[in-house]
Amino acid sequence: MTWNTPTAAGAGVLTSSFWNAQVRDNFDAIGNWQAYTPTWGSGGTAPAIGNGSITGGYIQAGKTVMFETRLTFGSTTTFGTGTYTVTLPTPALNQGVTFTGLVLAGNTGYQMWGLVLAGASNTVSLRVVSSTNAQVLGLFNSTNPATLAAGDYFWLGGTYRAA
Repeated sequence: MTWNTPTAAGAGVLTSSFWNAQVRDNFDAIGNWQAYTPTWGSGGTAPAIGNGSITGGYIQAGKTVMFETRLTFGSTTTFGTGTYTVTLPTPALNQGVTFTGLVLAGNTGYQMWGLVLAGASNTVSLRVVSSTNAQVLGLFNSTNPATLAAGDYFWLGGTYRAA
């Protein structure tokens, strides 16, 4: 179900088709998450998910998009090199939009944030922050904040304005 831009009601009786299109269908659009498959990339040698999993979901109401992405590393995942990126379900209007997330590496949790890259409105660059003192640990890659292994994962989610 997609969002219908509401229109003004005309004079006279409001029909059921008007109410369905303007109210019911839009509530369905807000309440029904759509699946999407994010692309996991890097600034160097490309990583490959192997037998891990990558999933995403989003809701779009007008220009407002809420999304989440989860990537779980498997035993055959290859981690590549360079700073990790993931794609958004729809392009963002502005660069510099930030999102929050979590990295679980070796049973230790780290906060993560994503930043929409300049010139790439649907690609998010990932950074990590210490969960204990909010110290920026740098760019998220195969060895930062810790060496990644099977069973580790990251989650990223947020809200942004679509292009």
